[in-house]
Amino acid sequence: MSAGFFRPVTIVAALALALGACTGKAGYFAAEDAPDHIKAGMPDFRLALTYAKGPPLSAFAEKLPHASGSFSTIAGLEPQVVALTRPLDVILLRSGNKFAKQLFPSEFTHSVLWLGTEAQLRKEGLWDQPELAPFRERIRAGYPIAEAAYRDVHLSPFAMTSDYERLAIFRSSELGLKTKRAAYARIAELEGTPFDPSFDVNDKTRLSCLEFLQEVVPGLDLPARYAQGRFAVIPDDAARLAITGQIPFRFVAHLTAEEDGPLQRVDAQGTFSLLSQPRAKPKHQVY
Repeated sequence: MSAGFFRPVTIVAALALALGACTGKAGYFAAEDAPDHIKAGMPDFRLALTYAKGPPLSAFAEKLPHASGSFSTIAGLEPQVVALTRPLDVILLRSGNKFAKQLFPSEFTHSVLWLGTEAQLRKEGLWDQPELAPFRERIRAGYPIAEAAYRDVHLSPFAMTSDYERLAIFRSSELGLKTKRAAYARIAELEGTPFDPSFDVNDKTRLSCLEFLQEVVPGLDLPARYAQGRFAVIPDDAARLAITGQIPFRFVAHLTAEEDGPLQRVDAQGTFSLLSQPRAKPKHQVY
């Protein structure tokens, strides 16, 4: 992605981080290493600030023009991703913007759910299931992705990936037909749920991108991390636990591209080496 530009949803996150959101430059910590006042259930002013400022920032960012990331320069990216994916795969994405990289200690900055193409869904016996009824027309129109971003949970076109430079695919090993049908029914129930720009796992009225996936795909059990006044789930944890076999997901592929460069593949070991880690607990109580 060209320096100085990144997807508007990342603007929301970046501004929220500057106010003390989920994964700012101060990093994140194991939940047990949270400050004493947080563990005691006391409110934090940084979380209150993002509750106040996050929603208007989301509404503002949704109206901004989208910039193009390094994936936008890759010819034929969509068929390559389609060839690698299956319905209900988890996709982790990495912004290519330098500003976002400085603010996010998590290598992956966004997560989405691959609903599937019509051909993929037919192959798995899902297309004609009643749970797919709310999505068939939009999937045919080129909206194979479900995500929580901007204002709410919604479907997105494949073009949204053009704002990123990394894309990693993970697949559950525990999804039978019945479970998949239930997952699509749950997506339909959650569509329109407000996006949570505060990234607060204790807010059950709104969903961050990764919290949405946890609501839909069984087995995506991630630890809550403490980060600047709230507990949040971190995309890198999803990748780490899948690669190390601690959750029932397997690494499928990791695609990356530098600006104007060719599409490259990163293996599981290489992906793992990129992931962030929780920081050690500091001696002071303001972090």
